[in-house]
Amino acid sequence: MNIHSISSRFVITFIANIIKAITSFSVGVILAKSMGSEVFGQYSFLLASFIASISLFDLGTSSAFYTFISKGKRSHIFFKYYASLICFQYVIFLLLLFIFVPDNIIERFLFTDEKAILITSFTAVFFQYHLWNAFSQVAESFRETIYVQKINVVISLVMMSVVYTLASNGQAKPMLVFASTILVYFFAYIFLAFFLKKNISSFLDKNLQYNINQFRNEFMTYCKPLIVFSIFNFLYQFLDAWFLQEYNGVEQQAFFSVASKIAAISILFSASLSKVIWKEIAEAEGNNDKVKVNELFFNATKTIYLSSLCIAAYLMPWSDVIITKLIGLDYSDAIIPFSIMLFFPIHQSLGQLVGVMFYAMSETKVYMKIGIAGMMISIIVSYGLISSGIFPSGSIALSLKMVLVQIIMVNVGLWFINRIQETEYRFWYQIYSLVVMVAFSFGLKKASVTMSDNLLYQGLNFSIMYSIFIFVFCVAYMRIECGVNILSMINKRFKKIRG
Repeated sequence: MNIHSISSRFVITFIANIIKAITSFSVGVILAKSMGSEVFGQYSFLLASFIASISLFDLGTSSAFYTFISKGKRSHIFFKYYASLICFQYVIFLLLLFIFVPDNIIERFLFTDEKAILITSFTAVFFQYHLWNAFSQVAESFRETIYVQKINVVISLVMMSVVYTLASNGQAKPMLVFASTILVYFFAYIFLAFFLKKNISSFLDKNLQYNINQFRNEFMTYCKPLIVFSIFNFLYQFLDAWFLQEYNGVEQQAFFSVASKIAAISILFSASLSKVIWKEIAEAEGNNDKVKVNELFFNATKTIYLSSLCIAAYLMPWSDVIITKLIGLDYSDAIIPFSIMLFFPIHQSLGQLVGVMFYAMSETKVYMKIGIAGMMISIIVSYGLISSGIFPSGSIALSLKMVLVQIIMVNVGLWFINRIQETEYRFWYQIYSLVVMVAFSFGLKKASVTMSDNLLYQGLNFSIMYSIFIFVFCVAYMRIECGVNILSMINKRFKKIRG
């Protein structure tokens, strides 16, 4: 088996992501139960806030970096400059926290002015979501997926063990959890850095002349259209969490966090494919192979959508059981948000691929305009729904907003991509597959409940029947798509003859 092929790297990443999804799910459940809703809500708010701040400091540079290194060999100076840029981004945050921003402003927006927890939580997020992303991007650009995923699996297993140990000893506190994250990722960097140092030489162009001016111009050209986008992306992510905490309190933050973390399990398939596809699309675009670009994108689009939908439809009828049995009755208010949020990763999956396609096509200006429009609408809707109190809870309002805005904006992005690539935009598969899968899933759940009073047997019967249904659905879907493609070809041929 060729371990550098798309299929091999996808399978390996998919298996690794299953393990990571299980461990991440377990960590979320352990922390929610051991911290309690108030502490877990504050922990979740800091996590969401600093994840949002990463996009503000990043300004699209990580996307530029991965796109550049995916297209071909680079000078070793290029990597040194980018490492310096990451360090600069971290230092800027520390300066803002300690010198430039008054304590009362920090407390107003982060609901605490304790520097120790703020620095520790930001450093943990920076290590986990930004610095690790840069390291893994380098390895992915070499198609060294296996090594990266091995370390990812080890990290997730170690973090689960650490969190379980802390919770068992009654020490599952935000400060200790964040500090443990820093320590675990620090050792992960040592292992991956050692591997990259041994293998990077074959991927470098030693004869390529490169200087700071080239680096600045290259990144400025790519990132300049994304600066405004990154600022809005920060506001979009941060204000969702802030509105919820400001108008509904820390417990609603906890309920929404639980709902979104568990629902995120349905994105594990697309997460496995997105970076692999990004590398291949960027390379094909660099070779001006438009046919391969379109083939990769449109095949991946439907595969990712249907796979995410399969997982979401499987979980949705059991929302109440998942929340109350795994976390407890204290989190029963998270059941409805969880049911709604199961739909979010479906189009989030497509959104990731849409972003990959825009970046690979270097159509960052179009992507920026679509993204900014969507985020502006999202911020306004978030404020209106959460502050007005028209829904039973803020977590329900935020969940509905996220799902509806995501569906609309992703399809706007798909329409523009089809227009740019001069291909046909089709969206009906999103509607009929969603309706059919969800309807059958609830029907199968009802049937499994009538077959047995035992919850374990109900789940087993449901899983068997659902697997059979998915197989039949996929076979029928492929035949329908084949028929649609034939009709489309006939229609194009007829138009050509008439023309």
